[in-house]
Amino acid sequence: MVVIGDESAGRAPAAKKECSMKDRISELLSREAQYLRQQADGMPPGVVRDDLLKKARRADTASQPYYRVSLPGLQSPE
Repeated sequence: MVVIGDESAGRAPAAKKECSMKDRISELLSREAQYLRQQADGMPPGVVRDDLLKKARRADTASQPYYRVSLPGLQSPE
């Protein structure tokens, strides 16, 4: 039943939306890392190539906490 003025009508529950947002961010970071590695593969050794690989590693690292937090059975550090 939808009530007039009910802003939450037709929306997904907040927990589900939050989970999908984390998955989306993680996926985007992983794709960015893959793209940066492909760019680095076409470069000759040097500073530019090293910078691309460094950015790829950072994107990989940034994407991993979302998976660790979402794994069942794991507890937050106290």
